[in-house]
Amino acid sequence: LEDWTLQWWNQLDVSAQRETRQSVVDLVGVHPELFESNRAVRSKLSKILAEIAKRQYPQEWPEFLEIIIQIWSASDGKAEIAIMTLEFLIEDCLDSDFNHCLPAQRRQDIIVAVRVHLEPLLVHAYEFLGRMVGLHGAAAENSPGAQTAGSLGKSVLRMVNALFLLDKPEVVCAPNHNFAAVLPQLMAAAAHREEGAALLNKLSNHRLTSELFLGLVMTVPVAIGAVPQEDDLLVLYSSLGESVFDLLATNFESCVTDKFLADPGQASALREYFDFAATLLNHPSKRLLQCAARSLTRVLREPMAEENKLPYLPFFVERCLQVYSARVVKPPLVNGQLAD
Repeated sequence: LEDWTLQWWNQLDVSAQRETRQSVVDLVGVHPELFESNRAVRSKLSKILAEIAKRQYPQEWPEFLEIIIQIWSASDGKAEIAIMTLEFLIEDCLDSDFNHCLPAQRRQDIIVAVRVHLEPLLVHAYEFLGRMVGLHGAAAENSPGAQTAGSLGKSVLRMVNALFLLDKPEVVCAPNHNFAAVLPQLMAAAAHREEGAALLNKLSNHRLTSELFLGLVMTVPVAIGAVPQEDDLLVLYSSLGESVFDLLATNFESCVTDKFLADPGQASALREYFDFAATLLNHPSKRLLQCAARSLTRVLREPMAEENKLPYLPFFVERCLQVYSARVVKPPLVNGQLAD
């Protein structure tokens, strides 16, 4: 059916396209026995729905997103189909590896239509993610319930990470669906940790509003503190170490203003974040240390020497040197950058 859709869809008349489209939706809505125990079939149905949407949404299928949210709300098995459909559609429209598959005007039409309905989509995703994180935490480890909640949580996080390609971080992480605020819960659960780290990476490499920057300054130390220090998490440590310093390097100049520092609570939170960032240089992961050292040079090159920001610079350098010199076994420097 997927191959047939790819090859022959445009040769159907309008009524046949509509009938076929409804038949595929009915497969999901009326015949759950086809896919509830088979993830491969769920993935295939998602790809078929995404292929039809690429050809018909929004002009010929304006109710597509409404139908997808209805499918998402029906059951957990159907939810994964809805989530993967959106993920496939968004990535095919925005990922350069897929751009040749769709004409530029079709991609633009789909992107504009999704943006118009982005708010209800994000609210639904946030509520669903919260439920999955709660179910995963309440279920016994490695139980079927924990595995299902973990898998669905990962799916919705992958979709949310794709949505960062559609709009600004302050839109994706607005107050009523602030995905950044749940980072500590995500990092504490092995099932959601990798996608949580990807979310933090997306945020730390964007120019943020002062409010979102402050929220991350307060949340990130808690989130990373929830990650166990295990040898098999070295790659994850690398990603987190870069994100901690990239958040500062990307946003310090634009976010840390006179108004920001005039608030004692915000100034204190920033100083605590600097202290936390420095302590990463004493982390058992050499990979994290190297990434931290590399990213640290970016922070020090930023224009932090303005009069109102100057107190943070010597404090930060002093803390880094204190932590690094306290190491019993000092790993090699990265091209001498830490010494710089």
